[in-house]
Amino acid sequence: MGLTCSVGIAPNKLVAKIASDFQKPDGLTVVKPEEVRQFLEPLKVINLIGVGKKTGERLEELGINTIGDMSKLSQGS
Repeated sequence: MGLTCSVGIAPNKLVAKIASDFQKPDGLTVVKPEEVRQFLEPLKVINLIGVGKKTGERLEELGINTIGDMSKLSQGS
């Protein structure tokens, strides 16, 4: 019986955590500083730490499906 693990390497803890979940259950994901936006934008907002099922559903109702969609919002929205 072997032990598997997933590892995410990125410029900060948040992106590294998302990267480690990216290729579960046994994968390595490396996100270079210049690749962070490209990596995050297509992911569903539910992949963000702290965004649960209900918040994800509400955001989808508002037309916010991906992290990229969320990043396009202004702070005043």
